[in-house]
Amino acid sequence: MNSASESQYQTDTLLNSADETFSQDTRPNKRSYSVTNVKEDYLQTSAASKDIEPPARQIAFTKYFTYLTPTDRLLLIAGTVAAVLAGAILPSISLVMGNVAVAFSGGSTSGASITSQMSVIASIVMLIALSLFIFSYMFFAFWQHLAENITTDLRKRYIAALMHQEIGYFEVNKVEQIPA
Repeated sequence: MNSASESQYQTDTLLNSADETFSQDTRPNKRSYSVTNVKEDYLQTSAASKDIEPPARQIAFTKYFTYLTPTDRLLLIAGTVAAVLAGAILPSISLVMGNVAVAFSGGSTSGASITSQMSVIASIVMLIALSLFIFSYMFFAFWQHLAENITTDLRKRYIAALMHQEIGYFEVNKVEQIPA
């Protein structure tokens, strides 16, 4: 035998003898150890000893919009469109600033031509800034109003659910903890 196969044979023999020794369990339940059994035992004992809650279940993204009214949906759509437009307008300022550099280095040295080009560029910058302000204000105002509507609706549902509780619920739970 060459040295590689001899070392492999020794490793296999050692592993087999370790498996035989390890599987001979003297505990009363005669459970053999494996990686999955050890992992299950650890999880059971750690969960029982620490009272660990299981991780929260994830819900679908569309579930967030279940209780929206038609007005809320309109606010959401209009706010999203305004946000996209505001985001699309923002890079156009860089393009216009490129025109400023061209106006100064365009070869025309007359003050009147540079002034007329700069007044056109200033008008464009002012229109971009005005449209950016309007769309940014729209998306912020619409989403803020939508958030207020959702919060009001949640509070109404919470109070309605509290009013339908048995009187024993308020005896078991402290009154200070109910709003939280």
